[in-house]
Amino acid sequence: MESGRGKLYRFFSYIVGYKIKTLILRDLSNEKLDVIIELSEEDKNLYISNLIKLHYPNIKKQDTEHSSLQQSYKSSFVIEKLYRSNNLVQENFSPIYTKTGLIRNIINDLYYTDDDLITH
Repeated sequence: MESGRGKLYRFFSYIVGYKIKTLILRDLSNEKLDVIIELSEEDKNLYISNLIKLHYPNIKKQDTEHSSLQQSYKSSFVIEKLYRSNNLVQENFSPIYTKTGLIRNIINDLYYTDDDLITH
């Protein structure tokens, strides 16, 4: 049986090995989310650059939009971790995700409507 550390190593190798198919943030295990968050800045940038290349193939690394997407992915990982770690937030807010793995919005359930589900 593979240890937890072995699974993390295999996942990390998967990330760095460019074998990225997609990212569905809400479906990531807590363990995998932690691995991504704890990556070195260089490895995290590499991972996110490959997500950008997959989902936004026309955006070049030198474009300002690439930098903005990098920050959006990084903050989405952190916000997802915060959301999962706080029961009060989970009970009162609903995250809305993009098809490319970003958190588009977190909505207070008191004001939640079906209009919030429309992807812009």
